[in-house]
Amino acid sequence: MIVKLKISDIVIPQGLLPRVLTGTVQEVVERYREAMEAGEQFPPIKVWKRENGYWLIDGVHRLTALRELGKEYVEAELVECRSEIEFRIIAITENIRHGLALSPEEIKENARLLFKAGLKDVKEIAKILKRTERAVYYYLEDLIEEERQNLRKQILQLRDSGLKIREIAEKTGLSERWVKQILSEGEEIEKISKTSLSLPPTKEAIKLFSEFLEVIDVETKGLAENWKTFIEVRAKERGFEIEGDPVRFLASLVDETRDVIKRFGDAEWSVVEKAVENISWVKELSARARKTWLERSKRYWESIKEELEKKKEIERLVLETAKAILQDPVYIFSNWNNLAHTIRSKGKENPLLRQTVEGEIRDILLKHSDELLEVYNSIPEITEEEWEQIAGEKAMNYSKAVEVAISHGKRLPYAMWLAWHQKVEASERALSPSTSPPSSGLAGSQPALSNIQISDDDWADWNDDDEVQKKVQEKKQEKKEVKLVPPEEELERLAGDIYRIVAIVMERYSIEVIEEWWEEIEKEVREAIEIRRKREGK
Repeated sequence: MIVKLKISDIVIPQGLLPRVLTGTVQEVVERYREAMEAGEQFPPIKVWKRENGYWLIDGVHRLTALRELGKEYVEAELVECRSEIEFRIIAITENIRHGLALSPEEIKENARLLFKAGLKDVKEIAKILKRTERAVYYYLEDLIEEERQNLRKQILQLRDSGLKIREIAEKTGLSERWVKQILSEGEEIEKISKTSLSLPPTKEAIKLFSEFLEVIDVETKGLAENWKTFIEVRAKERGFEIEGDPVRFLASLVDETRDVIKRFGDAEWSVVEKAVENISWVKELSARARKTWLERSKRYWESIKEELEKKKEIERLVLETAKAILQDPVYIFSNWNNLAHTIRSKGKENPLLRQTVEGEIRDILLKHSDELLEVYNSIPEITEEEWEQIAGEKAMNYSKAVEVAISHGKRLPYAMWLAWHQKVEASERALSPSTSPPSSGLAGSQPALSNIQISDDDWADWNDDDEVQKKVQEKKQEKKEVKLVPPEEELERLAGDIYRIVAIVMERYSIEVIEEWWEEIEKEVREAIEIRRKREGK
């Protein structure tokens, strides 16, 4: 019967439809949508009426196209189904008859789903899926063996409980001949078998892991705890003993998968997906379990990709800042640690650089050391001979000296300037005349006051006491009116002095000597801080 239904009343039960792996194919939806817009007519979809709406049996791509077009109603054929398994069978039959072809993996998965849902007849499953019985038996081999083992256990348990063959046959729904055959085979089923959870994974462990992945999805949280609970429940249900740590087993599988993803982190997902699929134990998972594992793997790949993009951006920022610093002729390079510290100090306004530790910045600098040194050396450091020739023998402070060096297209290391400055000052002191009074004017050797003749004119220069006092007071006032520098600026300036001193030490002494020297300084500074804290009562 064909009826018109509201599209909002129709449910697409994806887990029960035959396209268990590929789901809705967007390319097909777009093709159908364009055809519908052009006026092409499509056959009615098929639905099964349920208590709370309608389950779609056939027509996923048509219904999705109509939804995207904003349609409110759709023509549908009502189909009667006696059970969910019949719903599955009709959906598979309709898909195979005219729908988008199922992949080989989906054919296999549908065979297994029908068997698990209660259809145990291999011949019937083969007929539904249009496959040979041999192919279907291959799909179901492990499930059939598990079914037989469970059946044997059940029959033996019923026999041990005192039931006769006829009663066992009635209870299990088997023929008396089949019950007799199982009992006559004399197969001893162990009350407790063992399932080993170790690497490489055993066939039994992979089978259990497949079952676990089939009951979770990509959004499931607490994977380790859920897996542990799942194993414990299955062990109790099936009467086997767990050998090994389930959580450690899972961690090993996760680590192996993540290692593969990290190796291909820069590649597109299609490349990474194939790499994960080629892991030996992943190949052994059921199609549905493998799909879940690949979806979770993709989530991890996306996070890795995001982290890689973040690292690339940090690397770009570090290199950009480093080059700007190294291109400044005032900057003198001493080592990569100092440059990393300078970069982080300059990057306080950038959240990415602010969150990056100096060690990580240093590693980036070392990675690009040749490139960065080339940038720095584009403005070479001046040699001692060049500096002495340019500066001559007239002393000047470091700031002025740097300006002179820059005007000649050179950098001036602080250590070089300091050595030159000290030499110039010593030379100037040696050449300047003595300003000390003659020995006859020194205390203990001056003539008697009675022999000194002082005229009124001589006293004239010394009588203006008020003028002298005024000049003294002006000097004192000048000292009082010295402009105070903000603490932050003063400390930053002093820090620069300290870095320059450290740079000199780094150039002259071994690491061992420097470390010992710095430890002593640090100790003295801490002691001074502690003394001041006590003095201020803090």
